[in-house]
Amino acid sequence: MNLSPAPPLLLLFLLAPLAFGEDLDKDTLDGMDAEARGSWVEAVQAFARSSDAAPGDMRRSLRLRLARQRGMAIWKPQIDLLLKEKRLEDAARAVGVASLIDPAHATVASARRMLEKAGVKVAGPPEGEMISPLFPQRSAKGRLRCWSTIGPSFGRATRLIDDGVKFLLATQEKEGHWSSKKHGGGELYDAGVTGLALEVLLVDGPGGLAGDRGAAARRAADAIVGFQGKEGHIGSRATHAYMYCTTIATGALAEYAAIAGEIERYRPTLERARDHIIETQNPGAGWRYEPRGGENDTSMTGRAIAALHMLRLAGIEVRDTPFEDAMAWIDKMAEPSMGQIGYNYPGGCVARPEGKQELFPPEHSHAMTAAGALATCYAGAKRPWLAKSIGLLSEVPPKSRYADAYYWELGARAHVAATGGVPEAWYKALVDAAVACMRPDGGMAPGADVWSDDGGRIYSTACTVLALAAPYAEASGSGDTRPASTFLRGGSREIGVAAATAETPTGIYADPGMRLKLVVRGTIQPWIGSPKVASDGIKEVPRSYKPVLRGAPFACLLGRIGPEGKPFRIQSEKPLSLNGHGQLFLLVNDERPEDGSGGWTVDIRLER
Repeated sequence: MNLSPAPPLLLLFLLAPLAFGEDLDKDTLDGMDAEARGSWVEAVQAFARSSDAAPGDMRRSLRLRLARQRGMAIWKPQIDLLLKEKRLEDAARAVGVASLIDPAHATVASARRMLEKAGVKVAGPPEGEMISPLFPQRSAKGRLRCWSTIGPSFGRATRLIDDGVKFLLATQEKEGHWSSKKHGGGELYDAGVTGLALEVLLVDGPGGLAGDRGAAARRAADAIVGFQGKEGHIGSRATHAYMYCTTIATGALAEYAAIAGEIERYRPTLERARDHIIETQNPGAGWRYEPRGGENDTSMTGRAIAALHMLRLAGIEVRDTPFEDAMAWIDKMAEPSMGQIGYNYPGGCVARPEGKQELFPPEHSHAMTAAGALATCYAGAKRPWLAKSIGLLSEVPPKSRYADAYYWELGARAHVAATGGVPEAWYKALVDAAVACMRPDGGMAPGADVWSDDGGRIYSTACTVLALAAPYAEASGSGDTRPASTFLRGGSREIGVAAATAETPTGIYADPGMRLKLVVRGTIQPWIGSPKVASDGIKEVPRSYKPVLRGAPFACLLGRIGPEGKPFRIQSEKPLSLNGHGQLFLLVNDERPEDGSGGWTVDIRLER
């Protein structure tokens, strides 16, 4: 008997569990409690709504199909049990979550009818996902985008993030702060570790400041206000590292105020903290432990720039001078041929606590390069050595044996800020190291980190969670997240768009109604042997080549606002009116640009 071969598409679906089952089962959904699964399936549905943006991508389609199947396998028995026990309100919430996975599923439809007949309303999917227009990437869609690009490591990371958040919620003091000493750190660092813990609560996935997390964040913000001294500093002046506490707590409070929509409530505290940070800067240079003490270091300077950057994003006025002076110091510390940035001498190594140099060799951490690179992005400065600095970070992945959560956090954030993402191998190493160092309660092991004697478990746990969350929490290409009118020197900026690059961040943050004119020069070849194409694209292409934006010429220039925005066509020298908040990205209208060559030069001009 002759058997017809199975259609290739059917074989793909039959073999999909073997190819992707580990991604979804072990690394994404198993072991999550109901709340964590609810957050994840919201991400699945968000991805479903955006799946048309990448037609023909079989791998992502299969992942989505399997995620739906796995999600309904989890929620169906829960819904059945809740209905059987007549816990109708709980059942309604469960049905609302399940409808985010598959609204047409028979279980969802029948349970909805039963509940409506009993007079219990089932809440539909939430209208908005993002936490704040300032951080549009902190959404269910943003998290799933990271999972689809990073792979199973991000699924493992979501569990670690959830566990870390639970640990921090469980260890918060009733007054709203976190105790560094109680968890193995120094007794004078409470303001700093409270700031780090608050940052974690602010990046924890979709849903914004809701429930216990929102209440805890509000108490932490108020505790930071209580830590402020008369001079504007935050935390005790009795420690040499009080500037760390001041800058970290200031940045966290500014972030909370912006997300919670309470800028005016916290403005006096933030403005006093801003003034203190600026007043303590060494003229023409950076910061260290003492106000204008004449000494600088890249670590303290990076934290100060991060705080001022977040104040700016929150709407608190900050002049350009502190950023420019700080960059003078970072330029001095950067070794241009390699991109290595030193702590307090050019191209030097990281600092280590006394007695820990052998346990934590400096060569296993590029924390200062990460700090300097991230500050460069936040300052909106273009530097020829920045790409080399990011390359150095990629070459030194995290290791549990030489745990340095400070490096992990800044390294992950610098990668995202400079390039839009974290290399898959580096992120996998981060997850592996975090798994080895974290304990069943969700916190980092006591003494596991090089700086644990100072900050304790609160510090090391918060930094590790911030590192894990960086792919969706940090603003991609955030070097210039201010309106274009603020930083387009002379009214224009030049960007190179390579044909083989998926998308190019411009560093221009869009305001609704902003008008730009883009002048495009040069040609590209969309595939090997193709005609050379200007930015207006090409009409005749092989069937196997698919555009990102249907209806627009293949290989023409496109733009999008934010990494998840809908693509739109850009025509050279034609005025363009932007609509929405987020960074402007440029891309070629080619779904798979890997075989392209050449590039365009795009001159972006602000229309007055």
